[in-house]
Formats: sequence, C-alpha cells, structure tokens
Amino acid sequence: MKFTRRAMVAAAATAPFMASAHAQQPSVPDWLSSHSAMDAWDAPARPAERLLNAGMEPEPGSTRVSVRDWLGGRPTVLAVWATWCPPCLVEKESEAQLSQRLQAAGSSAQIKALLAYDRASLTEARQRLQSLNAGALETGRALESAEQALLWTFGLERDRRSMRRTSTVYAQLSTALPFTLLISADGQLLGTMTGRVTDDDGRAYWSHPSVFEMMQRLGG
Repeated sequence: MKFTRRAMVAAAATAPFMASAHAQQPSVPDWLSSHSAMDAWDAPARPAERLLNAGMEPEPGSTRVSVRDWLGGRPTVLAVWATWCPPCLVEKESEAQLSQRLQAAGSSAQIKALLAYDRASLTEARQRLQSLNAGALETGRALESAEQALLWTFGLERDRRSMRRTSTVYAQLSTALPFTLLISADGQLLGTMTGRVTDDDGRAYWSHPSVFEMMQRLGG
C-alpha cells in the first residue's frame, strides 16, 4: 500500500531553512527499514538528543521534566500538534485508537502527543482532544527549549537576533505541522514526518494495519 504525503506545501515552505549538513544516520534494523509502513517516513537529518534533553510540562502546573523522561525509555511515535492546526486535529482520533490498540496488545510502543507553538493551555488542549474522541491520547506541553529543538531537528533555523526572522519561521508552521517523530527505546530518531499522511484510499496512516504491526513489533 502506497502512502501519500499531504505536506507538499510544507516541503516548499521549509526548503529555505533546511540544514545542509546531515547527522550520521542511526542504525535501523533491516526489518524496520524494509517495512512497508516505513515508506511514509523520512530519514532524519539530525539526531533527537537535543529534543530529548529539552523541557516539557507533563501535567498542568506540574514540575517540568525532560522529553526523555516523559517518554520513559519506550519506542514512541511523538506527534507534535497545535489546537489551531486542522491537519493535526484530523489525525488525533486515529492516533488515539492506535495508542489504545497497542496498550491492549501489551506492547511497550506508545503514541504521545506534544502540544507546541500554541497559546492554549494544556487543560484546554486536553478538552479539545476530548471533543475529537481522542481523550485517551496522552499529551503534554512543550516548553520553549523543546519548541526550538523541534525546529532544529526538522531543519528549521531560528536567528535569535531577529524577531522578524523568528516570526517568519513560525509562520511556516501553519503549512508544516504536524511534525511526527519515530523514536526508539534508546532515544534514536528513526524517522520523521511533516504534514498528514494517508494511504491510496484516503485512510489515515495511523489506521492502517501495517502501522499497528510495525509498532507492535518495534515495541517487542
């Protein structure tokens, strides 16, 4: 089954900011690199270390923790979203359903949602998920360090000396989000996505049987 990227505009929007240097690619198991569900993922240009060490808020008003601690050493699909992002909202119900299926199967693989680039509070964001039948999807809020790490990971550069430059980069997110990362249990970034992905029949990527099989196997 062929997957179709719904982020052609995003690719064009981020092109001027893409990093020229690529990090050494992680060691991906042969079975994973050849899996049909991996066709939708791009090879990462940069590692996840900076993001994993950045801060986030797991609960409203809670103590800040690192993204690494929040993921808990488990294989993770990290879906970066915002309440103002229509493609992000469309995916949330199917992501929540996949998360529940993995839990029911006893897999250590997980789906987590990271709210970013959004003025909504974490409480408001969770209420939005409830309205989308995605209340079971665990979500936390990215702090500024995590937001900047995400820009860096996806090849977007922020010039701290220029507010205009910063505003320009953030404006590009309206066509680039959602950002999605596939992270191994040991913190390797195995793949990235920008935008929404569907199969040939228009079905959400997260609803496809091959994706569940891949995640279940990744989680042991």
